[in-house]
Amino acid sequence: MKVKPPFPFFLLLPLLIVESIFILYPIYYTFQLSTLRYSLLRPEEITFIGIDNFKMVLADKNFFDSLQIGLIWTFGSVIPQFLIGLGIALILNENLKGRVFFRALFISPWLFPNVAVALMWQWMFNDIYGPLNYLLTRLGIVNKPIVWLGGNLTLFSVIIVNIWRGIPFFIIMLLAGLQSIPEQIYEASKIDGATRLQTLFRITLPLLRPIIFISLLLRIIWTFNFFDLIWILTRGGPGNATTIPPILAYTMAFLKYNFGQSAAILVLMLAILVGIVTIYFKLLGEEIR
Repeated sequence: MKVKPPFPFFLLLPLLIVESIFILYPIYYTFQLSTLRYSLLRPEEITFIGIDNFKMVLADKNFFDSLQIGLIWTFGSVIPQFLIGLGIALILNENLKGRVFFRALFISPWLFPNVAVALMWQWMFNDIYGPLNYLLTRLGIVNKPIVWLGGNLTLFSVIIVNIWRGIPFFIIMLLAGLQSIPEQIYEASKIDGATRLQTLFRITLPLLRPIIFISLLLRIIWTFNFFDLIWILTRGGPGNATTIPPILAYTMAFLKYNFGQSAAILVLMLAILVGIVTIYFKLLGEEIR
């Protein structure tokens, strides 16, 4: 029986309805909110002000500081995650004894919710009773406890937590890609006398390009939009040291009750991400086609 053309669209209708309710409408409402003077402190004064919220956000030094911190947070986390994840995936792809156990061990950080991860690392970083400072002091590496959260090392510390949290994602993705590469290709390279480095750079990485491409893209988007991990660890402090754009938008909305400017920050974040993704596709997209 020949299926009529509208039938596939009819099957997609439930998905389109759900997407419209939970994705498209919130995006539309955020855009609408960004054009209003909307404060819970003065709900009777909700008025349309056009692009004034964007002007106020772009004139605020805190926004550009948060953007700079957000980019450091994003790329300072994702690049080490990818490099370490690739190295571990290459090792776990070898025929090693107990590799099933080690695969489960290395992937385990991905199983914990961000709240649990943040609380665990908050305890480990504690400068009084944290095990990290105790270990460093006992080994003689430091003479006094280090203030990991609350000093100059705060941004570095939260990036370390995020690196630990995100490595399993790259291990899973890259290990799946490695196992999809036919073994005959490696056997042929051995016959041709290729070294391990030549095999890695001329066979493995080129064949992994599509997976590397999409994995990096997804992780950049997720990390730039992170909120809960940093919020639980530092509340964006000390000062504004770890205030990335999502935290700035949250404080603007729920601490300062200025929903219009908060929505404007979110719209600008969307524009920045679209720009990053466009540049990313422009630079790397042609290589995987």
